[in-house]
Amino acid sequence: MTLPTDEVVDALESDQRSSLRRSHSLSLALGSPGALAITLLVVVIWLAIGVATGYSRAWELVGTIGLPIVTLLALIVLQQRQNHDDRALHVKLDEILRAIDRADERLVGVEDVDESGLEQLRSEYRRQRPPLRSDSGPPSAISEG
Repeated sequence: MTLPTDEVVDALESDQRSSLRRSHSLSLALGSPGALAITLLVVVIWLAIGVATGYSRAWELVGTIGLPIVTLLALIVLQQRQNHDDRALHVKLDEILRAIDRADERLVGVEDVDESGLEQLRSEYRRQRPPLRSDSGPPSAISEG
């Protein structure tokens, strides 16, 4: 097995950066007020065509087949962007944890721990938490006088 050359790695990284830029732009566009306006306009036009064609079978197929496909594509783009943002956020948090002297180093990369490991950490931090202060009771109602 041969290792990829620097040119291949650079080309892959360039393609990945380009893909990230496109998905970021597309996710911003999909979440914009303009996208909502376009969606509403398309729905109104689709309904008007339905009225004009007597709600034909072809008109119905556009809604039952076309809309789920468009929805799935939008979901994939938005999920890819969300995954990227989550990974970037975890890197930032890991760096903050490394920079703070008193931080628990076990928390760096905790997102990769399974559920039982997370529950163990959660229980440990609950035990370390100072007890909640209890006031003299529930807040008293303000009496009108």
